[in-house]
Amino acid sequence: MKTQTFFLNSEIVCKIWIHLYESGQDELASSLSNTMIKQGCDELLGTDDISVIFAFWKDYMLDKNLIKITENL
Repeated sequence: MKTQTFFLNSEIVCKIWIHLYESGQDELASSLSNTMIKQGCDELLGTDDISVIFAFWKDYMLDKNLIKITENL
């Protein structure tokens, strides 16, 4: 199968990511957010919900050692 590239407006891609995340498609949402960030995304459009925004950036911040998540003792 030939790989295809699609160009989408950032607002649409953000809406797709939010829908994937809110519907529990964590693996797909993570893959999409990684791609978006690598391609220069610096803002998640379409939400002011800080928990959703954190979820978008979480893997990136963990990979860059900007945050550490520990269980509450």
